[in-house]
Amino acid sequence: LFPNPSSGYLSIQAAKATKFASVEIFNMLGIKVHERENWHSGENLSLHHLHPGNYTIRLLTNDHKKIIKRVVIQQ
Repeated sequence: LFPNPSSGYLSIQAAKATKFASVEIFNMLGIKVHERENWHSGENLSLHHLHPGNYTIRLLTNDHKKIIKRVVIQQ
């Protein structure tokens, strides 16, 4: 995940060409604030609609592996 902290866009890169079944973003209260399905490694994700703060990103690969990362959104 980069850049982190982010000011509007986030790029999710995997070591190899990976297709994610879903990308979910949660605020620090555990509330899902964004979800996207059928995501490819290397695509940019727009985060402009999120308020500044800390978020958890949960990636689910097509082979059912979960990857959990944290990201900071700045203005």
